[in-house]
Amino acid sequence: MAWAEDEYCLLVNAIEGSPLWTLLADWTGGEDEAEWRRHVPRFAPLVAHWHRAGLVRLVRAAGWAYLPDTHQVAAADVPDVLADPDAWAWRASEEEVICVGLAAAHADLTGPPPRQPAA
Repeated sequence: MAWAEDEYCLLVNAIEGSPLWTLLADWTGGEDEAEWRRHVPRFAPLVAHWHRAGLVRLVRAAGWAYLPDTHQVAAADVPDVLADPDAWAWRASEEEVICVGLAAAHADLTGPPPRQPAA
């Protein structure tokens, strides 16, 4: 199965352990935070789907450091976190941010999980 552009962008950011805002900045190719917000509806369901499929984890990171075994966002809290516009907003590096990282070794990924039908 081929990677869609948004899936590939999420994959790269998950490999890097990026803050959610970085995912949006990479997708838009710019620093316009208002433009980033327009793309949250594209990525929030995708991140949630990958989380349910066990491919990514969300963590609350002090600064921009993704540490997979600390401060994980509980599965029950993921929808609320992804629905919060502040979770996607730029933060100074010393503030808490939500980061996305791979839950599985990227060598094990043969392709993205099947897309869910649009709700």
